[in-house]
Amino acid sequence: MNFEDILKEWENQKKQDKEKKTISNYINEYLPDESTILEKEEEKKVNPAEERNARLKMKPQKELDLHGLCVKEAIRRTGIFIKECRQLGIKKILIIHGKGKHSRNPPILRKKIEEYIQKHPLTGEYGYAHKNMGGSGAMWVILR
Repeated sequence: MNFEDILKEWENQKKQDKEKKTISNYINEYLPDESTILEKEEEKKVNPAEERNARLKMKPQKELDLHGLCVKEAIRRTGIFIKECRQLGIKKILIIHGKGKHSRNPPILRKKIEEYIQKHPLTGEYGYAHKNMGGSGAMWVILR
């Protein structure tokens, strides 16, 4: 290899390094500033109490009606419903179990569904629905 070839190779290497730096600079130019990202993440962080209040105030996103079902079938359907809703990313559901006014036996569905919800690993807070959504004949549930 003569001096002229060495010089050309050196200049080519220098040119390639310059192009790499230029592309790197171009890429870096379009990257967001880390402080901006951190500020946006801090903005997104919600106080747990505020998040809880928001979920309590939100309307149920999906509902299940258990009228006329026996306890075993109602629990089976409730389990499937909870799992499906959780997979869909739904945060709050309404389970309509009825008040038991038309049952031949003493009403037990409400009590058994409540027991099931208390033990289910995907359920969180729950309560009886507002009067216009069924009152004591329906229950809202926040999913984890």
